[in-house]
Amino acid sequence: ASMSRSNYSGGSLTFDGSTDYLTLTPTVPFNLYCLELWLYNNNLVPNNDTAIGGPTTYQSPINFNSAGTYGINLGSWTGGATNEAVSIFTSDIVAGYYKMTYNRVQVPVGWHNWTFNWNGVTYDIWIDGVKTTTYAHSNGHAVLQGITSLRIGADVTAGYYFNGNISVVKCYSSDLTDADVLQ
Repeated sequence: ASMSRSNYSGGSLTFDGSTDYLTLTPTVPFNLYCLELWLYNNNLVPNNDTAIGGPTTYQSPINFNSAGTYGINLGSWTGGATNEAVSIFTSDIVAGYYKMTYNRVQVPVGWHNWTFNWNGVTYDIWIDGVKTTTYAHSNGHAVLQGITSLRIGADVTAGYYFNGNISVVKCYSSDLTDADVLQ
């Protein structure tokens, strides 16, 4: 699907939670070491697990390689993880199975700056300039290699659409220092 002019408002793309998304395809596949985005969470599906009062489903504001559930997710996916609120989830191309780095920080309604930065072992997840405690899925931490497409606003394959706004998405092919993230 394509985004129409009506989806653009106030310097951001608006996603309706049911049909809107935008797919970007780089000319050359790349390894993703850092992803930064500004996101307005409408919180229609709060990003916290049922164990701490939230739903058993999630939204996917960013999806990698048009593959089901691989991307940045808000909310609970509980298989091999516990009480995750925000996660970066991918298929490990070499080993052939998924990995996830996640935190348990519920993000309230409103605009927030999110940064996912690979430190060589795990993704540090920063929300509004604060590095959060991260955890590994039972299969290990996410490794993002060979990105061939970036879908913004949905994981169409699995049917997890994002409801809110995204104004900036930055992809880096190298990691950032903590000082770089804060800047």
